[in-house]
Amino acid sequence: MTAAMTRTLPAILVFLCATAHAVNLNNWRFPYYQLATELDMVRTSPSGMFYDDLQGCAPFGTRLWPDSAGYSANHWALEPAGGVDLSTDKGIDGKTYRAGGQVLSDITYRHLSTRQVLNFDTRSAGDSTYPWTNDRAIAGRIDEAYLQATWKYGMLRIGRLNRNWGPFADRSLLLSANPYSYDGLEWQVFCTVFEYRHLFAAFPRQTSNLDTDGATHTGRYLTAHSLNVILGRWAALGITETVLFARSEGLPDLQYVNPMSIYFATNTNGEGGGNLMLGLAGWVHPCTERVKLSGQLIIDDFQFDNKTAGDQEPNHWGVDVGGTLKDPLPVKGVRSLVSLEYRYLSRRLYTVNVDNADIGENYVYMQRSLGAETTDGDRVRGAFTVLGRDFWLARIGLGLTRAGGNTATTRWSTEPRWTGPGLGYRKETSLSKRDNVERTIELSLEGRGYFRDFADGYVRLSNRWIENKGNGASAYRYDPAFGFGLTVHYCRLFLRLPK
Repeated sequence: MTAAMTRTLPAILVFLCATAHAVNLNNWRFPYYQLATELDMVRTSPSGMFYDDLQGCAPFGTRLWPDSAGYSANHWALEPAGGVDLSTDKGIDGKTYRAGGQVLSDITYRHLSTRQVLNFDTRSAGDSTYPWTNDRAIAGRIDEAYLQATWKYGMLRIGRLNRNWGPFADRSLLLSANPYSYDGLEWQVFCTVFEYRHLFAAFPRQTSNLDTDGATHTGRYLTAHSLNVILGRWAALGITETVLFARSEGLPDLQYVNPMSIYFATNTNGEGGGNLMLGLAGWVHPCTERVKLSGQLIIDDFQFDNKTAGDQEPNHWGVDVGGTLKDPLPVKGVRSLVSLEYRYLSRRLYTVNVDNADIGENYVYMQRSLGAETTDGDRVRGAFTVLGRDFWLARIGLGLTRAGGNTATTRWSTEPRWTGPGLGYRKETSLSKRDNVERTIELSLEGRGYFRDFADGYVRLSNRWIENKGNGASAYRYDPAFGFGLTVHYCRLFLRLPK
């Protein structure tokens, strides 16, 4: 390779990543996209802390993601997809199979774009958290529907959203794609040294009774902002605040609508009431870009002490950290990745005392956590992944998980250390000192392949040994799980619009 080619190739890759067509996260391409982010081949925001879309880059090129030049121009694209998943584990509907489909519409005209994503899923009918019509064989919902204006150093988006905020593409402790999508207003400004983002959403009153233990039709609001400092290509570090608050009537608390306010000072000073989440997140390449360390720390209702009457519980917190090593196998045409991660979530993270739960301040939306999909447990997991030409990947993973049994909707009054209304609890009992903690040792094997513009499939085998399954007393037992999925899609419905 000549010196000129050496200088030009990185620029070409950056151009492809920056201009390629982007689609929503809930898409069949996501496993490939996630691996691309871990290999540092694509970054969808300047700080690498926000995951708005799936974007193409080498080595996937235009065969997995549509043509960069075409989608950077004015256009209307339509992509239908449908598929089926089979598993020996029963889903939320009690069945071992799932069928579904998706229709993605993407329109871009100059600095404006709009996107609509319609999803169909047979499991919605058996999902207790699905609040809409679920007495039919298959139910549909709008996962995304928004209008976005983009300029050189930022964007403004309004409509239905569902995003991950943090250093990991597939998860976040603060704001994640775990709950159903919701409508809101989001905007961003950035430059070479920082990225700032703000979000405000009002949850529908007609479904708020799902998230209020008192079953009241309370207005519930979510506000969040994040500031991330960018240290070139080597590191980024940021702080994020989110507040879930409720109002029985009238306008929302404008102190929280204010994007420049410091929420934790407002909350802990008693100026406003709500369930505050304070988070720190970042990533760094220590010495070499082949190694990447990432992490996120979250503190629920941040406070300096627990001496105030009526607020005597310790801080609830969680941490999610991980490290990756790129290309340990020196094989031409094959990319590889070694990853290791650890996550801990305290037992009452996302929850509040009985009085506040009754008015809807649990950190949930339609009974699903706005952050991590589970709480009250920890997990350590390692994996080795190989990505081959023509878009196949293979992965072997080993993990150990502990689960205490509490969820993001567990009421405090059912806990043994409940000390009376308004007093909270005095001590966080560790997992190692509690009875019937579910423990799982898992050795998993996974393979996935993509065929041109038409099909994607996977097969997965999980060898599991589980103790105290379902948090009932039992010895370790071998409990394997097998899964298979196939998606068919068509990516060539494309209409160029006039300049």
